Amino acid sequence: MTAAAAGVALAPHVTLDGGPLPTSLASALVALRVVRPLRTTAWARLEFTVDDAAHVLDASRGVGAVKVGQQVTVGGRPTERPVVATVFEGTVTRIEAVRGERGGTRLVVTAQDASALLASETAQ
Repeated sequence: MTAAAAGVALAPHVTLDGGPLPTSLASALVALRVVRPLRTTAWARLEFTVDDAAHVLDASRGVGAVKVGQQVTVGGRPTERPVVATVFEGTVTRIEAVRGERGGTRLVVTAQDASALLASETAQ
């Protein structure tokens, strides 16, 4: 049974610092994963396709459009409902360009929730 058949299909909703993703990035989002384990840091990983490595540095499409320290919210909206349920809130902690096995480049953005900051302060 597919997720859509089970009635749990979600339309992803991602914001940066409270605003929508830039259109160039929203249309390039190819993978989104949120992990919320017990007793450890929750994280989200967003992957965007970019035409080539040069676009990763383009202020409107790549690293310039997403910055370490920005607030990220990931939510989902059931396809038949207008309400967005937030499943992750955190801060961008890492941005990298990853070369794909079949060529092409992906901009990979990792964000962690507030427990990551707490853990790093406690370790000091």
